[in-house]
This record gives sequence, structure tokens and C-alpha cells, in this order.
Amino acid sequence: MSFLREIFGPSKKEAWTNFADEVGGKFIRGSFFKEDKVEAKAGQWTIVFDTHKVKVGKIYMTYTRVRAPFITTDNFYFKAYREGVFTDLGIRLGMQDIQIGSRDFDSNFVIQSNDEEKVRQLFSKDELRSCLLSEPYMTIEIKNNDGFLGAFFPKDVCQLYFHAAGVVKDLKSLKNLYYLFAETLNQLYSIGSASANTPDVTI
Repeated sequence: MSFLREIFGPSKKEAWTNFADEVGGKFIRGSFFKEDKVEAKAGQWTIVFDTHKVKVGKIYMTYTRVRAPFITTDNFYFKAYREGVFTDLGIRLGMQDIQIGSRDFDSNFVIQSNDEEKVRQLFSKDELRSCLLSEPYMTIEIKNNDGFLGAFFPKDVCQLYFHAAGVVKDLKSLKNLYYLFAETLNQLYSIGSASANTPDVTI
């Protein structure tokens, strides 16, 4: 077992149990239909870490997913993701890419939103941008549901949503994602886009 651990690192269960202990959350064992998950509180919000599989061609890829439902006050939307091979072509074809005013951040991320001024307010904090810059190959956005087979929320509830390919088991990365979500949720509240009330939903 120690030989395999040296090659592959800790198991997901071990890594996520340690992570839950570090942030005062709880590790919840999955079932036949549900994956293991971690639930951690950040103020009035609950941040949920789990994994899910997405069919890509003929194979299924595993993604790490982080979600946090919140009550929206204005239906503010944004999506931020790392620039890729086809980003320049997309921008030339008219794809939205909002500039925040931070050279390092703007050169690494594409940002789309229904409110340019609010998205600049959201990403005005150095701590939030630093958390994002430390995460490669990721997408973070506001969504109002989990898709056809996932959770659907009441009209006034959205979720902060992150996903990245693979199973994140590095403790530093998991903690960074937790602080990223906590900081983003606090910023959404500060700019008037999230209510202080706790949404009555389960994911």
C-alpha cells in the first residue's frame, strides 16, 4: 500500500478527509449513485466539493467540482476561465472578454458577464485574483442549475460553480479553492449581488 501511495499519492478519501479537518468541514461517504463529498461552511454559505464524470467522445472524464448555492439579488452572472489555444480567434470573432485592469490577470483569463462594472468590482480584490491565478485549467462561474440530470434551484437561487479536470487531491489546492469560494461569496455580498440569507436548497 505504501508503495502505491508513493506512486499515486494519497487516496481521494484520505486527501479529502484531511482537507475537511483543515477547514472545519465534514467528509461524507458516497453511495452507489453518489460520489464522496466534503461540505464546509463559509459564513452563511455551504461549499460542497465532489467529483463527477462527463462523457467526452467515447470515454468518461472525471472532474473535480465545487459548488455553493446562494440567494441572488440581481441575477448577476459571470464566467471566468483560462485563456486557451482558440481564445484569440474567439475574440476576433466577437467573443466577450472583459478587462479588469490587472495586466497579469487580464492576460491569463477570459471573463464574460452581464454586468461589466460589477464584474470589475468583483475582481477588484488582490486576494481573489491571486487565488484564481494559482489554479491552472479551471473555470469558475455563476450558474442557476446543474444541468438536465442535476439539481434545479428556485428562481432566486444561483450557485457559484467551479470545475477542473481530474481529481484534486493536493491539500494546498483544495484549501485554495475553499478560500477562493469564501472570498468570492463575500465579494458578491459586498457588491450587492448575494443576499445575507441562507438558501434552503440541497446539492
